[in-house]
Amino acid sequence: MKTTLVALLLLALFVASCEAVTRGAFKTCDQNSFCKRNRHYADQVAHLQSFSNPYEVTKVSIGKGEASVSIVKSVPKAKSVPLSLKLSVLASGGVRVTLDEPNRAKINNVVSSKRYDASHWAFNGEPAIDTSAQITDYEHTIEAIYGDKTKAVLNKKTLQLDVYRNDKLEVSVNKRHLLNMEHLRSESDNDKHLSSYEIADGMFKEEFGGHPDSKPKGPESVALDFEFPGYNHVYGIPEHADRLSLRSTRGRSEGDHTEPYRLYNVDILEYETDSPMPMYGAIPFLQARKPGSSAGVFWVNAADTYIDIQKEASHTDTHWISESGTLDFIVFVGKTPEDIVTQYGSITGFTTLPPISATAYHQCRWNYNTQDDVLEVHANFDKYDIPYDTIWLDVEYTQAKKYFTWNRDVFPDPGYMLGQLDKTCRKLTVIIDPHIKLEEGYKVYDALKQKGLYVKSNSGDAYEGDCWPGKSVWIDTTNPAAAEFWKSMHAKEPQGIAAEADNMFFWNDMNEPSVFNGPETSILRDTVHYGGYENRDVHNAFGMSMINATFAALTARNPAVRPFILTRSFFSGTQRTAAMWTGDNEASWEYLQIATPMVLTQNVAGMPFAGADVGGFFGNPAPELLTRWYQAGLFYPFFRAHAHIDTKRREPWLAEEEHIDYLRNAIRLRYQLLPSIYTAFRQASVSGAPILKPLFYVAPNNPDAYARDDSFFVGNTGLLVHPVVHEGATSVNMFIPDEEVYYDFHSSQLVHKKNDKGFELEYKANIDTIPILQRGGHIYARRDRIRRSSELMLMDPVTLVVNANSMWDAEGELYLDDGKGYGYKNGDFIHMKFNFDGQVLKASSLNPDPKSFDFVHKAIDIPIEKIIVNSPEMLTVGCTVRQAGRDWNPKYETKQIGATHQTIIHNPGLAVGLPWAMSFS
Repeated sequence: MKTTLVALLLLALFVASCEAVTRGAFKTCDQNSFCKRNRHYADQVAHLQSFSNPYEVTKVSIGKGEASVSIVKSVPKAKSVPLSLKLSVLASGGVRVTLDEPNRAKINNVVSSKRYDASHWAFNGEPAIDTSAQITDYEHTIEAIYGDKTKAVLNKKTLQLDVYRNDKLEVSVNKRHLLNMEHLRSESDNDKHLSSYEIADGMFKEEFGGHPDSKPKGPESVALDFEFPGYNHVYGIPEHADRLSLRSTRGRSEGDHTEPYRLYNVDILEYETDSPMPMYGAIPFLQARKPGSSAGVFWVNAADTYIDIQKEASHTDTHWISESGTLDFIVFVGKTPEDIVTQYGSITGFTTLPPISATAYHQCRWNYNTQDDVLEVHANFDKYDIPYDTIWLDVEYTQAKKYFTWNRDVFPDPGYMLGQLDKTCRKLTVIIDPHIKLEEGYKVYDALKQKGLYVKSNSGDAYEGDCWPGKSVWIDTTNPAAAEFWKSMHAKEPQGIAAEADNMFFWNDMNEPSVFNGPETSILRDTVHYGGYENRDVHNAFGMSMINATFAALTARNPAVRPFILTRSFFSGTQRTAAMWTGDNEASWEYLQIATPMVLTQNVAGMPFAGADVGGFFGNPAPELLTRWYQAGLFYPFFRAHAHIDTKRREPWLAEEEHIDYLRNAIRLRYQLLPSIYTAFRQASVSGAPILKPLFYVAPNNPDAYARDDSFFVGNTGLLVHPVVHEGATSVNMFIPDEEVYYDFHSSQLVHKKNDKGFELEYKANIDTIPILQRGGHIYARRDRIRRSSELMLMDPVTLVVNANSMWDAEGELYLDDGKGYGYKNGDFIHMKFNFDGQVLKASSLNPDPKSFDFVHKAIDIPIEKIIVNSPEMLTVGCTVRQAGRDWNPKYETKQIGATHQTIIHNPGLAVGLPWAMSFS
């Protein structure tokens, strides 16, 4: 009874706090001593007439693709501190620099004094070195020449690193002399050894909100500046509820922030919009764009991090500050934005190809109350002719919020429930969090206690805090033994699921980790993880460690089925294993407006499988807001409706009568476009390409497109979408970013012909209309027979839409596999390339070895039931098709829609998996 009361009180406090984020609960830079010290350092150095560099190169050793540099840091009235720098040219195209303090003495037996290396989490294996790079040690510089006319020059006197492409400077590192590695020192004589531009604030202990931080290792922050010459727009470093083009953070101009962007994973209820405050995830990767060039920086650090940005007329300055860890960064340069995200993904990994069900529609709320409730919702989707793929269970499905249990009073037979869902290829996703109820006799807690697999306090005991179950401990999934234990807990038998069930997936929430009574609603920084490292070292990677363990567990649970995991907390590399969503938003227009920039930011930061709670988590959306959110959300790579426990039920059929059709149509449009959306996922899995592309990706040399974040392109389809995100709006001003022709999605009318530059088009959009244009030059696929779930549509006919550009050209791709297993890794897939030159439409196979695998054998003859060709001029007076060595003349019709000339070939008799050619004459 006492435990239940505590849980109810915690829930009441949680709900009561949901009116708005409490700013005072989260640190500002001035309240975070390492940030305050480094900002002070930057301000002091900026005003110096001359700067005396404390770092001196003493030795250089050149190897294949690498240079090892010995450095000493001079300290006032003390011995110099030896440091080791390594410059490496990576085979993927970046140049990496690491700076470490190799001789740190061990302080005690609990806390490791070695600096933490976060690359263990971020990298998808050790990056290959470009051994062909030419590295030369000159008298004053070290120069590396690599890639396509790329050069990196390290000045040995100033430690400034300049990176050039085609002899043009793209990135300058340490130009402002803000390199600062706080070395190991004792507290007793620290003040004697500070330079004139340093302060000792909070070096050895501090407190926030009544929570002390013991800092047994003392100060160990790392900081550095990066300048992007000629660049005025930078993007990335999620997660923040802010615009796509990041703002200046020193408050010099109207609209600037006054605080740096902060990367520190926290549970932040109803986060502020247009804010640099921290959120649930952290990806310390930033890219910049200017006409003709792109650049990027990856700051490989999992500690609390601040990034100051200052946009000047001729360049953009950034200042990166982390609380601890090694100084480790990679600079990327390239011609296009795709070049940068591909180089980054080559190191951290690309998005895993999910099961196709994960790319479809998800229905969730906190909570579906009983097994009967789940099955009733499931049945109502069919009753109202609305497709869906996955239904979700939040924490209430468990017994007293103890994970790996079921509340058998309300979920008496989970195996039966899963079996009923499986009849129509539907899935169940259940939540499992890292906090484990502290209760003797609960097998998960007992095992953690026995094996010592939990996060420890700085005294060596289990760290205890409050979360959903009340008093809890946290599994330390940074520990390989804990990850193995986690794997054993996900086996089918402990879940109480029938052994044959393979349609259950998992949702890892609260994994920042969230601690209701902790500082900044998270864990104490001086808690201790595996290897003796403190939480301050591993903090932003902790959630990822849990996701990695869950991914391994699901792979072991069912090796033939691709896992699906949703995470709230993430770090660089999490894209290899999970999708993310933007957390606890609100049912308001403000949050709908910011969702698109947030999802776009995830896409340009290498984690495109992203979405926002459709409808808003907190509150009850008005019918118009709910409709407009579905119309926007159907294009989010992760498309899920979700709601708080205190909200009204809002399944689509519960909307006001006239709005049910609008919601149904939005969901059905997602399923119609699934072939192209899934193709975009496949492209993301091999190149890191965004699934939703900002306008500057398609028009990279148009500066007018660089800050646009109210619309986006969908994969390589050419579909340009501008969600309606303002109350009462019946039109939008749709920005067209380039000189291409565009056709209206709904009518096929030509709405934009070649022009000198992009312009805004007023697009009429009543509540039943989504503003969508089709860019000329693209071919995409759809399926027009909407069934109950995505897997039921896998063998359905395909329609091709060809949108010719002003030169009559178009191209596109279609990727198909079984949507579930791993056969695609062995070649069991269909991947077709389509090309149109105004006279001939061709299909060729991109599968290098299309053997008769199971899926290929079944799917190769899927018919193309329709081909729609839109062009700015009439092209058809005859049509001949050739496939598999024979020719025929399919029936076709032509018509004119406004200025569009449209040809429709019905039932052309083509098989989707075989090459073919269609000639127009």
